Amino acid sequence: MYEEPYRWIEAVGNRRQYLDEQFAKGSPVVALAYADGILVLTASRGTPKLYEIYDRIALGGMGHPADLEKLRFSLLEMAHVEGFNRSPSDVTGARLMKYGLAPTIKQAFEEIYKAPFIAKILLAELGVKPERNLFLSINYDGNFEEGQGCAALGATASVQGRMRRYVESQPAFAQASLAQAVELALCTWAVGSLAQAASESTAAESSSTQLSEEQTEGDGSSLPDKAALKSHWNVSCWSAEGLDRPNIARFVLRNWAVCCLRLSAHRPPPNMLNRIFGLETEYGLLVNQDRPDHSPSWVAQRIRDHIFHVERRGVLDLHHRGHDEPPGNGGFLTNAGRIYLDMGHLEYASPECTTLADLVASDRAGDRIIQDAVRALGLDETVSLIKNNIDHETDATFGSHENYLVTRQFPFSRRGLGPLVTFLVTRQVFTGAGRIGCASDPNEWVQVGGLILHRPGLRDAQDRSIVPFQISQRADYIVNDFFEWVQHNRAIVNTRDEPLADPNQYRRIHLLCGDSNMAEYATALKMGTTGLVLQLIEAGQAPRGLGIHEPVEALQDISRDPDRRWIVRLESGQSMSAIDIQEQFLAAAQRHCKGQDEETDWVLEQWESVLTDLRGGYEKLVGRIDWASKLWLLETYREAEQCAWDDPMLKSLDLEYHNLHPERGLCYGLEEEGRGPRLTTDKIVHLAQDHPPRNTRAFGRGELVRHLLASGGGGIVSDAPLDFEEQMACEYIINWSNFKLRGTAPFFMADPFKTYVQDVRSHLAAR
Repeated sequence: MYEEPYRWIEAVGNRRQYLDEQFAKGSPVVALAYADGILVLTASRGTPKLYEIYDRIALGGMGHPADLEKLRFSLLEMAHVEGFNRSPSDVTGARLMKYGLAPTIKQAFEEIYKAPFIAKILLAELGVKPERNLFLSINYDGNFEEGQGCAALGATASVQGRMRRYVESQPAFAQASLAQAVELALCTWAVGSLAQAASESTAAESSSTQLSEEQTEGDGSSLPDKAALKSHWNVSCWSAEGLDRPNIARFVLRNWAVCCLRLSAHRPPPNMLNRIFGLETEYGLLVNQDRPDHSPSWVAQRIRDHIFHVERRGVLDLHHRGHDEPPGNGGFLTNAGRIYLDMGHLEYASPECTTLADLVASDRAGDRIIQDAVRALGLDETVSLIKNNIDHETDATFGSHENYLVTRQFPFSRRGLGPLVTFLVTRQVFTGAGRIGCASDPNEWVQVGGLILHRPGLRDAQDRSIVPFQISQRADYIVNDFFEWVQHNRAIVNTRDEPLADPNQYRRIHLLCGDSNMAEYATALKMGTTGLVLQLIEAGQAPRGLGIHEPVEALQDISRDPDRRWIVRLESGQSMSAIDIQEQFLAAAQRHCKGQDEETDWVLEQWESVLTDLRGGYEKLVGRIDWASKLWLLETYREAEQCAWDDPMLKSLDLEYHNLHPERGLCYGLEEEGRGPRLTTDKIVHLAQDHPPRNTRAFGRGELVRHLLASGGGGIVSDAPLDFEEQMACEYIINWSNFKLRGTAPFFMADPFKTYVQDVRSHLAAR
């Protein structure tokens, strides 16, 4: 709203006078319901003050930027906790106002020795039905009101009343189109802006803090005509003379100086049959040369630098992406994926894919890019690149993260996620990568209430020393059912909300409980079956009554079961095998998903085939399922050499199964022998190293990276942290859902299903 320093003494000593004075300088906010949802709009040359809070709830505000941010973050935290511990339906605008905003603002205002919040806030909540739309406004003293149809924020109650009267004077505004709603909102904003400018006694007008109808209806002054209003918002904010209604809407929605949030309950959900998939893989490095300058982290840096500086496969980040990702830590590739260093390890994130074929090709393309760099550096005789999830020497674990796009309507609560937890606990019977032994130190961090505590070792009843082989590599390191961290207290379902897309439409399911798969078949089956289960949950068709008692223990029990009976105890007290549970999910998917597309039918067919073969013995799955292939290789070696499970050679063979060297990797050997089915070809993988999928926004991002490489960009990296202004002056900033080139406005790619390739080309041409 303003940039002047916060005058604390005045704020405390003359609270109302000081606050009224500040709001006279602000830009009004208008919210109204229209045919397809709710429109919230303000106009400002400074920072826009409109935000999504939770699913169908938007926030607009006037006030000090720091105060607005504090209040916004408190609402986000409250919404996240209630939405997860209760259900998303429990997160309402009324609860956020009554139990979040109102007590906080009122307490600060009434404590005479504490500075009040310089903030007026409007919450707009989109109802399930149009008649349930709700608007809540709160004044700086904590008094609030609620209403329907429209709402406004202005310097005074009188200004707010004039704005509301203008909206209500327009015929049938609730049935307006988006273009008509935008024009009406702009005119309403102009009513408030003109009223504030004309007032000579703003402070006196708002001496009473209650935002009541008595105040607002008392102002009987006439309202300006539409021509005067259009002239005002043209002069005050931008010039848009000659634009017709559709163009006005498009212009406003895309203008950098205007923040406009549209929430629509009536918009049909995107086609999620082919959903967005993504994989992230951390790689292990074995250095077979005893030199102090050849540590795994040193080798990882060499590989990264070679990929970006020598092979020029992508452009490095020029800005901080986080406290542990400084400039130059990694960057985007021409195939629109990312390679970067994470905790000293090389990590590859695939581009966005809508098909399993593209995902498998992109995943293996990352393997090849990094392995090719090892060979080009002359390190292939001394360095082994390993795609697994454990370090047998240090018991460290490397991540394999799965990403699935879902709609905002996905029931992301403990109750709604129950079927997903059951599925994930039991799917390891065909997705596990297998390992020798157990982690020697299972201690991890666990949340108890609001505290993060150190968890003792796993149950004493299970003697870890007698577990020679287990089917999952990550099971030992999962210690909670739900949690938001990814490095500590790892959970079956990660709860952080980072959609990397339009947050009003999408959510990203981020899983870190699975293993990295070498077999293409296993990768496709893992991602495909999980995608179908998410579809069942979205449609309310997931099997019921299968909640598992102690899911974390069940996850580890299944992984370590030497008899491979895989029996788990349900919350009902019954016991079932993991295969039986999986067959119930399969039956539900066959009823509701069969025939929707070729890939779905392939997944259903192979899912049934794998479960059938599991009942007949793991040998039938060699080449298709990683843990079965590895166990067969290890048992074959043990029989030939007559060695025990603690033989060091077995651990070496365990790792060699995951070696990405095409001539040493045991998984590749099975493929060459015809025992491991390929879903790609070497030619397809080679193309995927440089080219992104052509039906997602990855296509547009790849076009951008190619342009920057052709223009000579991507090679200069600052070692010093950059502040916001310095970041804005960078040659480029690239993120998953947006990018910015120096001298241009940010370019947003909020829809991952859109390629944006023509838009990117036009943006680059106009630079």
